[in-house]
Parts: sequence; structure tokens; C-alpha cells
Amino acid sequence: MTSKNIIAIIPARSGSKRIPGKNVKLIAGKPLIAWSIEFAQGSNLFNKIVVSTDGEEIINVANQYENVEIHNRDESISKDDTPTIDSILPFLRECNPEDIVVLLQPTSPVRNKKDIEEGLKLLSLSDKFESVVSVSKVETSPFHTFLLGKDNYLSPVCDMKDVMKRSQDHPKFFQLNGSFYIISVGSLLSNMSFLNDRTGQVVLGKDLSIDIDEIEDFDRAEKVLMSRDN
Repeated sequence: MTSKNIIAIIPARSGSKRIPGKNVKLIAGKPLIAWSIEFAQGSNLFNKIVVSTDGEEIINVANQYENVEIHNRDESISKDDTPTIDSILPFLRECNPEDIVVLLQPTSPVRNKKDIEEGLKLLSLSDKFESVVSVSKVETSPFHTFLLGKDNYLSPVCDMKDVMKRSQDHPKFFQLNGSFYIISVGSLLSNMSFLNDRTGQVVLGKDLSIDIDEIEDFDRAEKVLMSRDN
């Protein structure tokens, strides 16, 4: 590559202990990964769409779409505990450092184009943000969470004086929801992380923050996808 591109990369491992074959499991009539591929194609935001995988079934799904590049991932970087950044490093090293990577997790099938556009716009303010990620509001404040301590006594995660404050007196908390991560290739290779002290955020609503981890998440996401199609 000789010029800056905006690249959608969809990392999809074949193995899944909780939900076997998760990335090709049918949801609202399509394999799960198809929703991310079709979003990337339909958005017209990307110069290149890449599926990084070690799975033959995933490759077969991706091959049904035009202009989708397959990056075959080695088994050694396709394990349960392999960090996402490690799984896409071989591809990133082939890119121009100025290229922009938009990582789309296939387990987050519900997206809006305007959110990615907002993220790309924030990143273009290069003097302020080095990366942009999608987040959602934390429904339960960390001030109201506890650990089970010695003899099963409740042990507050935060100071007890903060626990006893009214909810409206607590700051707002946000969590990564996995929908998208945006960063330049150069920054990603330099920091080896999508997160740093100059990370901006796009806040998504509840229906756009579904990250499929359990079978119950499949059911919820399917309802949202079918309602959007209708």
C-alpha cells in the first residue's frame, strides 16, 4: 500500500468453548460473521475489508462476498487466550503505518454507520485522539459492587463511604462494548494496544452494545436484528 486506506478487519477464530461454531452460527437467517461483513460492505466507508481467521467454515462464508480479503491466521495465534492484537499482527505488518484500521468484532452484529463515521471523524483530530473505541454506559455502578471476602462477608470494591452515596452523586462509568476499535496501523504497532491515554470514545445505546458471549446474547441480538430488517 502506498497511500492511506481505511481498512475494516474482522477477526474470527474458529474455536469457541461456550458456543461451538459461534461465528458461523445462524442468527436472523445468516451466519453471525455475515452481519459484520455486510455492514462493512454496505457502509462504503472502507477501502478494504479483511477477514482474519483460521477456520474453513468462516472462509467459506467470507468467500461468498465480493471484495473481501481472507487473511489466513496460523493456529499458533488462534488459541483461546490469544490477544486480538496478536492474531492480526501478521496482516498489520503488511500495511502502511498511516492506514487506519477499524476492527469489527463479529460478535457485535448490530451497528450503525453513523457511529463509525463519528469515530473516524474524532480520529481525524490527530492532535487530540490517537484511537477511538465504542463504549456503553455501565448499568451497575462499581460503587455498588462487592467481592465475597473472608468467611463470605461482603467486601465492597470501593470505599464504603462511596458505596453509601446516592446513585446520582456517583460519576458516570463506561465499558468497552466491542463493537468497533479505530486506530492507525502505526499507533497500533507502536503501542500494541487499541487503548492509550489519548483514546476517544463513541457512546452507543443498549441495543447497539450487544456482545455475544452467551446463548442468551444470541437471542437478544436476533430480536434486534429482525426488528431492524422489518
